[in-house]
Amino acid sequence: MRQHKFELETYSNKLNDSETPGLSHDERITFKLITKHFELGFKNSHKSLLLRAKRNFRDANILLKRLNISGILLDYISVIGMPMEAYFKYKSSRYLEAENEINRSLIHFDNLITDLPYWQFGKIQALNNILRIKLRQDKLEEALKYYKFISDYILESKTPPIEGTWLDKIYDRDKFISLLKFNQVFSDLLAYFFKNKEQEKLFYILVLEKEPIFESLKGFEVYLLWLSAKRNYYSDNRELFVIDLIRLLNEEAPYFIVLKCNRHYLI
Repeated sequence: MRQHKFELETYSNKLNDSETPGLSHDERITFKLITKHFELGFKNSHKSLLLRAKRNFRDANILLKRLNISGILLDYISVIGMPMEAYFKYKSSRYLEAENEINRSLIHFDNLITDLPYWQFGKIQALNNILRIKLRQDKLEEALKYYKFISDYILESKTPPIEGTWLDKIYDRDKFISLLKFNQVFSDLLAYFFKNKEQEKLFYILVLEKEPIFESLKGFEVYLLWLSAKRNYYSDNRELFVIDLIRLLNEEAPYFIVLKCNRHYLI
């Protein structure tokens, strides 16, 4: 089974002052100093240089304690650093520790979300990383539970049954980002099921029947049509499959190519 890459990148280098309000000049310097160690640990973890990564995370945590970091600065560092350290534990096959690390990070996301709603996407990503941990352990039922939490929230604004701060809805201005996030979560599941054709068939027949995907994705017709074609194909509704396929081929070429080039959606 392929390794699932946590969606982290090097966030602290991309954050501008408007995304981390409330920090003084000195606090911003401290933020960059500590998160640099976390980022090095993440990069080395991704390269499977786990001894180096362990040293990077040790250095980051020593600085956190030595400088007695607290308040909003601790929240900003934690929402960056803790998921990265969770990835290190994931790569070290310490799955329970990785999941616990992610769960501990959620309180720091909660501290930011009320005033800074865009951090909600980081919290959604945290749940997606738990989903990946479950898939890595072949705990499919538990993974699908997190998939439902995420898809229901993104597509239908249903609050997950997880304690903490959740916005009432994903705002319209964030709809495109929301769809990309849903696509990422959906792709993780596809990668798991696509280990062979029988598992792929199981996904399209059983999972899509249970989830409110088709109703919730109105407005994204090409995406909907693609999913419909796959479901009809694997349900042996060949006539409906051909109709879907003809409609899909008649759509604007760029949209079809974008979907076709995504290796998870090849028919």
